[in-house]
Amino acid sequence: MKKIISLCFVVFFLTACWASQEVMETDSDMNEEVSMQDDMMDMDHGSMDMDDDMTSKQALSDSPRHQEWVEIDNNGKTVHAFVVYPENKENSSAVVMIHENKGLNDWARSMADQVAAEGYIVIAPDLLSSFDDEREMTSDFASPDDATQALYSLSQEDITSDLEAVAQYAKSLDTFNGNLVSAGFCWGGTQSFQLAKDDDYKASLVFYGTTPQDESFYSDVQVPVYGFYAENDDRVNAGIEETSEQMQANDKAFNYEIYDGVGHAFMRQADTDSSDELAQAAKDAAFERMMNILSEYK
Repeated sequence: MKKIISLCFVVFFLTACWASQEVMETDSDMNEEVSMQDDMMDMDHGSMDMDDDMTSKQALSDSPRHQEWVEIDNNGKTVHAFVVYPENKENSSAVVMIHENKGLNDWARSMADQVAAEGYIVIAPDLLSSFDDEREMTSDFASPDDATQALYSLSQEDITSDLEAVAQYAKSLDTFNGNLVSAGFCWGGTQSFQLAKDDDYKASLVFYGTTPQDESFYSDVQVPVYGFYAENDDRVNAGIEETSEQMQANDKAFNYEIYDGVGHAFMRQADTDSSDELAQAAKDAAFERMMNILSEYK
């Protein structure tokens, strides 16, 4: 009897161990499956970024307009710029287009092409040009974050100097008709507002760029400023009311629109595969307004 009981105990013990091992293996397999799903999600996000980049690349490749890279001299420093020419019979106005804080990437170049399609020469300078011995332009940086950090290390004096050289280049073009406008996005929008003090320009277009903090700035404004802002962008929008008051107090023109339901960088968002209807509608409205403004200086 004792032998039977002992045998039953051994069988029960072995069965329990086997079941426990099966559960452990099942849990391990489930954890591995979740981990693989997480990896796939990360890969999907990476693919989305790659697809968005490819969207801009494809648009540039498909464009019938003449595009070229130029080197602009600024007292011995080389400023690289991407230039797109319109298909016009007569001389054209020019737009100096200033990139976001990610540098002169494919989207910035594709936006230059979109504006050129409407009949304007577009010069898009790479303001990371000649950054150091190893990085000559945006494409030399390891990541967009590295480009952003580098941009924020630049002095305003150096940025302004490079943009002045770009303006002089624009004015030297044989096909230029004398009307120069600046347009900038995000960080570039802030720089475009700065150019409102430069009477080389006819107008400054500011897409969701922060406004000047120094009250003395506004008395030096020379040209109308047109703002394009997103409803869900409180960081940037916090300065609009004060800027409007300062511009009005100094008898300067500041006209702006706030686009409903979208956040910062909606112009770029609308040009990606991950765009939504609100971003696309805001971009379409903002682009139409941009063209209406530019037509005044055509």
